[in-house]
Amino acid sequence: MWRRACPLSGRQVSQGPTERQSHLGNPVGHSGHCPQQPMAAAPPEGRGERKGLRYCQLCGGLGSSLATARRRTALPSHQRRRTTMGWYRLAVPGLCVLLAACSHVNQRELPPGPQRDELATMSAGAADMEAPVRPRGWTKDYLKNADRFLADVYEAHPFEVFCGCEVDVRTKVIDLDRCGFEPQNPSSATNTRMQWEHVFPKSWVAAAMGCGTRTECLRDQQYVDAETDLYNLVPGIGSLNATRGDRWLWEIPGEERRYGRCDFERATVAGETVIEPPDAHKGNVARIILYYIEQYGLDIDDQAIALYLEWHAADPVDADEFQRAEMIRSIVGHANPWVTGDR
Repeated sequence: MWRRACPLSGRQVSQGPTERQSHLGNPVGHSGHCPQQPMAAAPPEGRGERKGLRYCQLCGGLGSSLATARRRTALPSHQRRRTTMGWYRLAVPGLCVLLAACSHVNQRELPPGPQRDELATMSAGAADMEAPVRPRGWTKDYLKNADRFLADVYEAHPFEVFCGCEVDVRTKVIDLDRCGFEPQNPSSATNTRMQWEHVFPKSWVAAAMGCGTRTECLRDQQYVDAETDLYNLVPGIGSLNATRGDRWLWEIPGEERRYGRCDFERATVAGETVIEPPDAHKGNVARIILYYIEQYGLDIDDQAIALYLEWHAADPVDADEFQRAEMIRSIVGHANPWVTGDR
């Protein structure tokens, strides 16, 4: 039985293997080849406002056409815990087309290149994801695991997710002067301390899996595997880790810099506080999230998927990212195929 949920709304459904659709919010429909047009990158005005039809797909199946319409908030929030509009299956394909035509949502095309094919193959790729290996010394404590297994990785191929600062991953000391980070609260000790950041927040995982309290979640092996996944843990400045919390990584209009030369942006978009990572790191975080939702059968908003595919295309894998992924693969026994090209 597979658990699928939007980690920001807490909506959860269970599907047997024969019913299982794409891990990525069913962007490809039943046939696996239906086109889709995500919503515009900017969320609609007003907190929680629904701005018409999410998208419309015409899918062939069993000799007949099935039109599927879906309506969601463009930027759902796990804090609202509000039940979102589910799937509606319409008997007449023409009705779906009519509703889509009447919607006043600005459509946003995916970038050119392989991204459309990637959307069409996500469902099949997810089925091939491998179970993690737990090496000697592995625990349920993700911090201990990160300190034990990732120190060599990030010492050999440095990466600090928020500002690109130089980090000593063994002492957890950050050199702020060289990266130009100017903290808003200079007296905070977390400004110069590295913390392990979950790119895909663990609170979303708990909500998606519906495992209850943290104590209860730690009894769920799938949750433990997700929380301790080394691909999802990256070094970050402690104070910015707290600022990010479990907020969406998103696009923010303009380039307001609140933290000196550090290209870390925080703003409110349509009533939601979102974070924009540096341009040079957008592909890195996108590939982690795309891997993660496939690996654990999680469902996020299709608009977010389209955005992360754009980041993936605009910021390709570099040598350091590839080598980090290969080192982590040697520890956990499986690849992040978005980095290594093993999809």
